[in-house]
Amino acid sequence: MAEGKLIVIASSTGGPKILVEIFSRIDHVLPASVIVVQHMLPRFITSFANRINTATKMNTVVGTDGMAVEEGIVIVAPGSRHLVVAVDEDGESPFLILNDSPPHKGVIPAADFTMISAADIYRSAMLGVIITGMGKDGTDGFAAIKRNGGMTLVQDQESSAVFGMPGAALKAGLVDKVLSPAEIAEEIIRFSWEVD
Repeated sequence: MAEGKLIVIASSTGGPKILVEIFSRIDHVLPASVIVVQHMLPRFITSFANRINTATKMNTVVGTDGMAVEEGIVIVAPGSRHLVVAVDEDGESPFLILNDSPPHKGVIPAADFTMISAADIYRSAMLGVIITGMGKDGTDGFAAIKRNGGMTLVQDQESSAVFGMPGAALKAGLVDKVLSPAEIAEEIIRFSWEVD
């Protein structure tokens, strides 16, 4: 099991605005790693990461092949490849692998890839978040997180532009909490600082 905590946020239609709102409420560097998987064309990813970087005190970067998953940073998945979390031989140092698999559930990058790969590494020290978006990406990832003792939450329907992704996970019985964007920010902060 890797040291530290990991939060993976899945986002699609309407997500960028909500993500900026969430990160603007995180006004200090968290003792956790955060990965954002936003369904977005590659040419917009860098400017999107910059928007998050401006909104929060945490350093925000676009994920690259072999990048270490470190505490206190936000990693945005690149738009053209799936982002997978792996661990080195000592089992304690997670890093990223960019995966060239075809679209999963019609999307690249797919949060399912990221969540499933990370769940076995972080186990109970992982929080999965699904916010507004079409489709069912994240549901398989939530199942893996729950199997490994992690926590899951989704954005509420009232504040979602599209309740497809959050609703699919909720319907599957894989959600611990349904929250507003402000409450999601609070829960991310609480989870990050919580002592096991």
